[in-house]
Amino acid sequence: MDWMELKRKEETLQEALALGHVERATGIVRTAGDPLECEFLIRWLFSLRAAPRELIETALDTFARSHRNTPPEHAKWVHSLSHFISVLWERRLTTWIAQFYATAFRGANALAEPTCCDRLVYAFDAFAHWSDDPREFHLDQENLRWMKWEKHNEHVRVRLQDSPFDSEQDFLCWKIKHPDCFCHWDNESQRPRVSVEEVHAVIRKLAAQGVDVSEFIEVERHLIITDIEELLAEIADVGGDQMEYLVQGIQKDIKFLESIAYPGEARKLREAGGATGKRRKGHRRRMFGLGRDRNVEP
Repeated sequence: MDWMELKRKEETLQEALALGHVERATGIVRTAGDPLECEFLIRWLFSLRAAPRELIETALDTFARSHRNTPPEHAKWVHSLSHFISVLWERRLTTWIAQFYATAFRGANALAEPTCCDRLVYAFDAFAHWSDDPREFHLDQENLRWMKWEKHNEHVRVRLQDSPFDSEQDFLCWKIKHPDCFCHWDNESQRPRVSVEEVHAVIRKLAAQGVDVSEFIEVERHLIITDIEELLAEIADVGGDQMEYLVQGIQKDIKFLESIAYPGEARKLREAGGATGKRRKGHRRRMFGLGRDRNVEP
């Protein structure tokens, strides 16, 4: 089905729902013939403010039935699933999630076709509750034998191994000890980066609950300083836009370091930054905030 046909089906569904004809809309959804068409309808239904629950259930059931157990069709089905799996987690449609994961992983192993299945694993890490048991979603060593575990996703493997947790507090403490959980793409430095802002927010939450966070505060400080030092080391070998991105990342870290009461550390790192690179000294000082208007205590 091409894009124009999909849009026409969407318009027909909108008309049926506007008239309160849920049964007619259900019949239209059941005519979806392939995973891509099902995906389109599911994502459209999720975009509505109040789509009838029975219509969503029909769409998900139609998607489940669209699976074909051959390598290319299976890969297309999992690919489509990966586009809306986050919404299923956010809406806590765990019965459907478990069913879809079972189908995806069974096909990955039987057909030696794990395309996009890693996205489902990462979705558990991103959206599952602290109390969710990975085994209920078929996330075990036997089902995931195709998964490639490397440094960047090691925390996900450990999360699957250690889950479920006894409490949200235990889970948050675990996350601080595995800071790669907070790693995202950073627009300022144009590189993957542990979000120290998120780490700080979790530490504050734990402190508010009466947890001794002294150990975690040192982890936070170490993360920020290490990140800045790594960025400084890179600056000497780059120029142009790449250098500007790294500078922005350093400025962001230093500003945050100051905001959490480490002005002395921030000053030292600014001075290290001012002495790094190949530009004129005065320009480098301005880049790292070392102008005369700064008033940072040593």
